[in-house]
Amino acid sequence: MKVLYRVAARQVLLFVLLFLAGVSLQVAAASIGHEAQNRLAEIEREAAESVYTRPEKAIELSNEAQSLAKELDNQEVLTSALLTAGLAHMRLGNALESRDYLEQSRELARRIGSLKGEGDAENHLGTVYFEQSQFDRALQHYVKALEIRRAIEDKVGMSKSINNMGRVHHKLGNYDKAIELFREALLLKPENDQSGRVNTLNNLGLVYRAKGDIPSAMAVFQEALQLAESIQSVQGIAYSMLSLGETYKLTGQLTLAESYTLNALAHYESIQYTHGVAYTLFRAGVIYAEQGESAKALDYYDRSELTAEQIKQKGLRRDIAWEKAKIFEASLDLPQALSYLHKYISLQESILNSDLHQKILILQNQHELEGKAKEIELLHKDVTLKNAQLKIQWLLLAVVATFLAASIVFAMFLYRQNKWRKNKEKELLSATVSLETANQRLSQLADTDFLTRVANRRRFNKEFVAACRQVAKEKNALAVIIMDIDFFKEYNDHYGHLQGDECLVQVAAVLQDTFLNEECLLARYGGEEFVVLIRGDCSQAFQYAEKARLYIEELNLPHLRSAFGRVTCSFGLACFVQHGMPQELLAQADKALYEAKRSGRNKVVQFGFGSGE
Repeated sequence: MKVLYRVAARQVLLFVLLFLAGVSLQVAAASIGHEAQNRLAEIEREAAESVYTRPEKAIELSNEAQSLAKELDNQEVLTSALLTAGLAHMRLGNALESRDYLEQSRELARRIGSLKGEGDAENHLGTVYFEQSQFDRALQHYVKALEIRRAIEDKVGMSKSINNMGRVHHKLGNYDKAIELFREALLLKPENDQSGRVNTLNNLGLVYRAKGDIPSAMAVFQEALQLAESIQSVQGIAYSMLSLGETYKLTGQLTLAESYTLNALAHYESIQYTHGVAYTLFRAGVIYAEQGESAKALDYYDRSELTAEQIKQKGLRRDIAWEKAKIFEASLDLPQALSYLHKYISLQESILNSDLHQKILILQNQHELEGKAKEIELLHKDVTLKNAQLKIQWLLLAVVATFLAASIVFAMFLYRQNKWRKNKEKELLSATVSLETANQRLSQLADTDFLTRVANRRRFNKEFVAACRQVAKEKNALAVIIMDIDFFKEYNDHYGHLQGDECLVQVAAVLQDTFLNEECLLARYGGEEFVVLIRGDCSQAFQYAEKARLYIEELNLPHLRSAFGRVTCSFGLACFVQHGMPQELLAQADKALYEAKRSGRNKVVQFGFGSGE
């Protein structure tokens, strides 16, 4: 009995020890899990705080948060981490990566039923398209975000979406609609979103300034500044001061413009907001250039360029190159001026060539070409192999011709093989035709200016060389017209480069309608210049040019920085008749354009040479 008691006691003791060990393991696991969740929340919070000041660091932290969230199966934090990565890539100008992360965040939010997460993703997707000037797509996402946020009564989110819709209408030139939306957003702003109110007030001021209502713009910017100072929003203070500085510059009050701009710079630097620092340094340089302080202007341009390179802002670097070229030209340092003009052109071409739609079209065509080429190669191999098999099979048929039944079966088999071969040959022919079509599409893309959809300089150069050869051989008439939008640099400075692109599109449309004759070739020559090659006489070319000038003037596109109050063009015309060097047409047309601009702009100046008796 004693032995039995001892055995039982040992078993009870062992059970108690095992139970206590299991409880300890569960407590330890719960503690580790709790620590991991806290660490995850801390990483994601730090990533979100770094988006606007250190986007590269935000991406690194967001990737770490995504990995940990997947391990812990925390779908809500994973949704937030994907959204943060998308915002950071947007700050760095990586549109494709940004859109990919935001779409992942939106789909995950839908799966877990997070309407707030879905609304945030839709809103930021709209901003990605907004930054790429795809305003229709941007507006669609903003409207979708607004619908979702209304469903959950998220007033902060609703006001942000309405504010963003106002920004789209501002860019489209619908100023009254933009003002209406910004005022609606202000009414929705709750008390706990005063920083959002500052942002919307500044956006409202920008619309008033674009309309030319400077007093209203100044009043709204001052209201935004006072509110930002009351809530100690450093970024809001900087944005308001920068807006006031630019407005004072427009009114010619350069001392006040300098003061507000430098204050804005100090505030942006205090929060390490790199984008704000880069842009504000540039605006300060512009002010010093207008004050005639070239050394100071160049110093601020250099600092702005260095920061712009860090954050991959090609557009800002392009504008800096242009402003530097102007300074060196004014100081008669022509080699330096030419160097920065080349840099400006290189950056402009790089920006244009990086257009998303153009990339997608080219990649699609390349993919199709590669697929068709592989398909043709496989078909060639298949047909060759089957032809060899058919030869062998026909030899076998001759050998076994005496066996009638087998011969019939084998003949049927050969018939099917022959039919298959013919079908493959048809497929090969169809694939070849498809390849030729794809090549034609790719060639058309290479010869077309993506922004204005007219011929590009590459196409014009080919056509011009061919026309010169033909004229030199046959002594036919030939004319070249070069046109330039008047005061286009001032237009971009006042309305912004996105509105400048829209101006180029509208002018190109008018020119296309004017030069419809099959003897005319219209092309974008570079920047705001267009060129037309006309296989015809000089009087006909002059009539075309005068019509185009009048039609562009009748567009009535507002241009507050132009002497004419609207967008106009100057035209230089050169003609070749029977004698001379047709290759000199471009140089002569350019001289005529220079004379048109020198003598007052918005006119057609003709230069003829080589005429016979």
